[in-house]
Amino acid sequence: MPRAGASLRERTWRLAASMERRLSAEVVVVGGGSAGVAAAVAAARLGADVLLVERYGFLGGAGTNSGVNCFAGFYTSGDDPRPVVAGVGGEMVERLRAAEGCLPPFRAAGSRNTVVPFLPEVAKCVLDEMLADAGVRLRLHTWVTGAEVAGRTVRAAALWSKGGPERACAQVFVDCTGDADLVAFAGGAFAFGNEDGTLQAASMYFTVTGVDRERLARLTRPEIADLVGRAHAEGWPMIAPQPGLFVPLPHTGEVLCAFHRDLGVNGLDAESLTRGEVHARRAAASYLRLFRERFPGFEGARLCRTGPQLGIRETRRVMGRYVLHGRECMEGARFADAVARGGWPIEIHDRDEGRAYARYGYIRGDGYYDIPARALIARDLDNVLTAGRCLSASHGAQASARVMGTAWATGHAAGALAAVQSRGARDPLPNPAGRARPDDEAWYGAAQEALRSQGALI
Repeated sequence: MPRAGASLRERTWRLAASMERRLSAEVVVVGGGSAGVAAAVAAARLGADVLLVERYGFLGGAGTNSGVNCFAGFYTSGDDPRPVVAGVGGEMVERLRAAEGCLPPFRAAGSRNTVVPFLPEVAKCVLDEMLADAGVRLRLHTWVTGAEVAGRTVRAAALWSKGGPERACAQVFVDCTGDADLVAFAGGAFAFGNEDGTLQAASMYFTVTGVDRERLARLTRPEIADLVGRAHAEGWPMIAPQPGLFVPLPHTGEVLCAFHRDLGVNGLDAESLTRGEVHARRAAASYLRLFRERFPGFEGARLCRTGPQLGIRETRRVMGRYVLHGRECMEGARFADAVARGGWPIEIHDRDEGRAYARYGYIRGDGYYDIPARALIARDLDNVLTAGRCLSASHGAQASARVMGTAWATGHAAGALAAVQSRGARDPLPNPAGRARPDDEAWYGAAQEALRSQGALI
């Protein structure tokens, strides 16, 4: 019992501590987006006891919580797209297809990039099933709020749910939060934005129904650009000068609208997020009015859904044993410790004097680059890995590696690395200087072997 005379703050803290639930696993994955699901499934299939913690009531990350209903990064760019992601990610796409939840690979008119359109509600069910089939323990509606650290080792992740405080202990942690939350709480190094601290802009996609798809199919990229450009020049409210894309979704009659004025939003600041969310919904309504008035086939269109939250492209990026750079992506770099591939171009969404625009840098050579294991290992923490958009990469490289298809690949890799370490094949993780040692090579090699056995492309 709290002592007599204790302050309200002290009594509250002691009561919370006494109520704290304690969880344990060999591998704890924080974040249930593409990377987190892939990491959890891969580690569990390799024999690890895995707990996955996710703050929402469903899995899928940006694909289900930000309206990004097309997987980018599964294929190289250009007229002859080739797969660069398989393994757990490829299985997910096949399960979606079997559940009639996705379309074949799709390239919009005028685009060099191939995506896989999918239905988010079907994806939620498929991801639930994948975790259950792999034996992963799942905790939804649970946030990471801190970390217990001893030296260079994270002993536990502090969690919070409606039931109160919890504490999850593990041999290895995988930070797939997108914002590097666990690494930041543990005191690990991270970067934020470009050299000036400027983040990539955020966007909100939205879907509409009631579109004449036959007429939509005849609408060309130059025609879309002309209609949007004229509306912007006329001062149509909240319309960006750049053209966007329409992506038909399977079976429902919905059309995903990738039209947006990119927003300068800090994804770690609630006030900034609030302004961005409200602005983006107003912009979606303005675009719908434009489509109905001027776009052929959209006369009867209705807004179906937004979000439910902004699509955040960048916040913190973990500083790992190796930092992947944009020039390496562009040149199609290869690494001896490769554990994943990236095939999406560098796609940077900036703001220039208030005018939104996107810049693309395409990958040369075979159209993909390697992602080394060292870019998935936190530099300052001996038992923390990372994957997804908070991997160790420069601002430019992250603009390619952040997309969901690549996140499935890096998550798969992080899960394999975590499973290998958790069973004692590698302890501790590589040294801070990143110097190769025989045990490092053995650890990477064991993970590579495990990835190949699970069908990954490395």
